[in-house]
Amino acid sequence: MIPALYQSCVENVRDLVSREAISVCLTTDCWTSANNENYMTTTAHFITEGFTFKTVLLKCSYLSGSHTAVHLAEEIKNIILEWNLKGKVNYAISDNATNITKALADILSLKHYGCYAHSLNLIVQRALKELEPTLEKV
Repeated sequence: MIPALYQSCVENVRDLVSREAISVCLTTDCWTSANNENYMTTTAHFITEGFTFKTVLLKCSYLSGSHTAVHLAEEIKNIILEWNLKGKVNYAISDNATNITKALADILSLKHYGCYAHSLNLIVQRALKELEPTLEKV
């Protein structure tokens, strides 16, 4: 029953995207699980003709091999083709890691923006590291 429900959900989302998504923004991120398995998630964001903001998870997949720019670009390209989004992606947002930046901007020729929240988090983490000696004294 669960596989049938999953398939129905995928078909509904696919129909929504093909019917309503004239242009999309992609967000993507990679991470390693506690059991040392690599994953990548890609999400599409778009506004419908009725001005409703939609966010849909396109894929959360296991990544075999290393996170090279070529490998990441191939995965994202396959997702774009699978969801019929070729020519509809206005820009892509990710962290500022060199591999994903190269995959999106250089290999796939997508407009790429670094994630503001990720950049802010890195700034705060760096600032807190500078304060560690003072915090330890306190």
